[in-house]
Amino acid sequence: MTSTSKSSSSTHSAASSRGHWGSNFEFILSAVGCCVGFGNVWRFPYKVFQNGGGAFLIPYFVMLILVGLPMYFMEQALAQFSSLGPVSLWKFCPLFKGIGYSMFIMNALFSIYYNMLLGWVIYFLIHSFTPTSLPWSGCDNSWNSQYCSHPITQCREKNGQFDGFVCRTDVSPSESRSSNHLFQPNDNWTSPAEEFWINNVLRRSPGIDQVGSFLLPQYAAFVMSQAIIYLILIKGVKSVGKVVYVTVIAPYVILLILLIRGLTLPGMEEGVKFFIQPDFSRLADLTVWTGAANQIIFSLALGCGINQTLSSFKRFNVDCERDTFIVAVTNCGTSIFAGFTVFSILGFLANQQETSVPDAVQDGMGLAFVAYPSATVQMPFSPLWAVLFFLMMLNVGVDSVFAGLEANITNILDEVPALKPHRKYITLGVILTSTLMSLPICTESGFYWFFLLDWYVALYPIFLIQSLQSMLVAYVYGVKRFSLDIQTMTGKPVNIYWKKYFLYRPMQSTKCGLRKENQCGAEL
Repeated sequence: MTSTSKSSSSTHSAASSRGHWGSNFEFILSAVGCCVGFGNVWRFPYKVFQNGGGAFLIPYFVMLILVGLPMYFMEQALAQFSSLGPVSLWKFCPLFKGIGYSMFIMNALFSIYYNMLLGWVIYFLIHSFTPTSLPWSGCDNSWNSQYCSHPITQCREKNGQFDGFVCRTDVSPSESRSSNHLFQPNDNWTSPAEEFWINNVLRRSPGIDQVGSFLLPQYAAFVMSQAIIYLILIKGVKSVGKVVYVTVIAPYVILLILLIRGLTLPGMEEGVKFFIQPDFSRLADLTVWTGAANQIIFSLALGCGINQTLSSFKRFNVDCERDTFIVAVTNCGTSIFAGFTVFSILGFLANQQETSVPDAVQDGMGLAFVAYPSATVQMPFSPLWAVLFFLMMLNVGVDSVFAGLEANITNILDEVPALKPHRKYITLGVILTSTLMSLPICTESGFYWFFLLDWYVALYPIFLIQSLQSMLVAYVYGVKRFSLDIQTMTGKPVNIYWKKYFLYRPMQSTKCGLRKENQCGAEL
């Protein structure tokens, strides 16, 4: 028997003990759900707006071709052939197994703050179920400050000039709010939605060194999100494969409903215009290109072990090249789709506030937790649109969260096979650990911890891990060997595209690899 056929037999044996997806469609849904997350809904639209509008799509698709597709294909092929998770597959280069452990640590940290984000979504969703007005529609709540104001109405009444979320006037500072006057010039009036987010949800302290009190309601929402994740992961791919039919398909239905609604609102054309209007002069800015690369790597979940985990449960002979294109193109298409949805509604918000679209646009969480809630308040049946939006956010967040936790559970079970019969207890242990480690984020200084983790976990480590991973596959494992592995799975030669843009400078290695070699003492 040849080394490749021997390897295939051992791979089939290993895979059967780990389980498979019920169908390849379940894998596609899970992979799409993992890639399509919060970043597609709020991060990508803002990136397009910030970096030249429609012109940003040029570097975006260039980076997809040069970085996204090759890296995603590599991660899929490695795990599908070996049927091993992100840590165990590094048997082909044991010296660098630390890369797999770094993915494990990064996912553990990632789960802390990303799960908190999911908790905030649940908190908003619960408060959206109201028969009358939404809690962020008025200024008569316990969390509102003296600066809270309905953005346009009170500003008109006081003959002020409205600028985004700020109303400015020349009224004397001695005139108080109780006498129906605004404060002195340059005092900022905040919207009810902004105060709900800052004063009720975050209760943000002045700095990271001022911990403040523990936010029990927010932590309860976080625990609720963890309970949902546990129920999804309790049986591994068997339960995940069924849940994704709802958690992946439902957001597309809701996005379509929101898009149709957005396109019927006054002012939507200005929002869409700002989203797609190209500014080609921005293409000369290097930060636009690095931003495009960062967005591609982040949205395809590269370098964190999630793709390897999902692919390791695929059947051996599935066409991983086809799956790569399906998942990557669906992910990018969803980002553009979500961009039109978000900016049509932002155009409406700018129209209602009598301001420009740039003043209504906010980055990241401000877009999801301030700008959009502000827009829902001004729509008829506002609770309905708020529920739909946060329900969509819940579904896209759940897919990303359980994929990261499943990666770490898989790493533990692959490294210690004796624990496989006790999967539900390992899953519970991972969930509980994540829940306890998130305690600092559920304090008044948690907002600062959130951004600290987001910046240092989701940016630089991924670039470093992905660079090391690609170099080791190309130069240590060997291009010819890896190409033969892929051909063994798919039954066809490796496309020149992969060799040219990723598997460059062929170099044969005699190290022990994913397949059994004569020089190696044992099969994987």
